[in-house]
Amino acid sequence: MSGIVGGLMTCGGVLKMLDVLGKAPKYLNREVHVADHQNDSKCKQITRIVANIFTTIGHFCIALGMITMGATLYSAMPLAPFLTALNEGLIASVPYLLGSLGGLSAGLIIRQAVR
Repeated sequence: MSGIVGGLMTCGGVLKMLDVLGKAPKYLNREVHVADHQNDSKCKQITRIVANIFTTIGHFCIALGMITMGATLYSAMPLAPFLTALNEGLIASVPYLLGSLGGLSAGLIIRQAVR
């Protein structure tokens, strides 16, 4: 059971990583220029770019966390039951998931501060 779930999670993480890498220019250029150009300065544009960078880093960390958890589940398949393997997978992927939470939160906070 843990091997199947781990393999699927690893494949999902790889697909998410390819999606982030493929759409990185689109993510980085998103909402840099506002539609009404009122109260829009270079400082606000740069700040929106920084927010987009943090958001992209957060999505990339999610993909790394999924790959790490899936690989841990898959490697623990023959030795441990599913819940034990899931616990090990969560422990292995905590740094990536916390990094993604920090990156996405920083991007959102910066974006809201600019408005």
